[in-house]
Amino acid sequence: MAAELPDVAIVDLTMPGRDGVEVVMALRSQFPELKILVVSGTDDLAMIRDAFSAGADGFLPKTSDPSELLAPLQVLIDGGAVLPKSVLTSLLAYSVRPSVSLPVLKQDDLQLLRMLASGVALDEVAAEFLVSERSAKRLIAALLERLDVSSRVQAVALAGRAGLLDDD
Repeated sequence: MAAELPDVAIVDLTMPGRDGVEVVMALRSQFPELKILVVSGTDDLAMIRDAFSAGADGFLPKTSDPSELLAPLQVLIDGGAVLPKSVLTSLLAYSVRPSVSLPVLKQDDLQLLRMLASGVALDEVAAEFLVSERSAKRLIAALLERLDVSSRVQAVALAGRAGLLDDD
């Protein structure tokens, strides 16, 4: 009987005996479709950034109320990313805007990036672009590939560093 794989792995960034970022990297390498939520008691932005670079799909502080974990887990399973707004803001501020080299993006790409940055659900993306949710996932995947990133959070962070999310 084949072993069933989980939908989501929850990884502690500061677990005893193992480097959480290395665990994320190993999981991402071995199970590309697995959704990875990292948790930590630390607010070390470099560690959180490294976790996303290693392939994490979301982050929650350990201080999160256990009764509020179901919704973020469902967001991950549905293909979204999870990151408290305060952490996203800090991560964007953490990185001084280096010169960011981006491919030429179409207006639809910019609109999709702004939607991702505002945290819209997949069904809202589908409705905005008049496509099915499956096609919306493909649009997002194609955008991530063009940006050479592996998650929605990385795409939004890159767009933020490039100034694409600034108010006009």
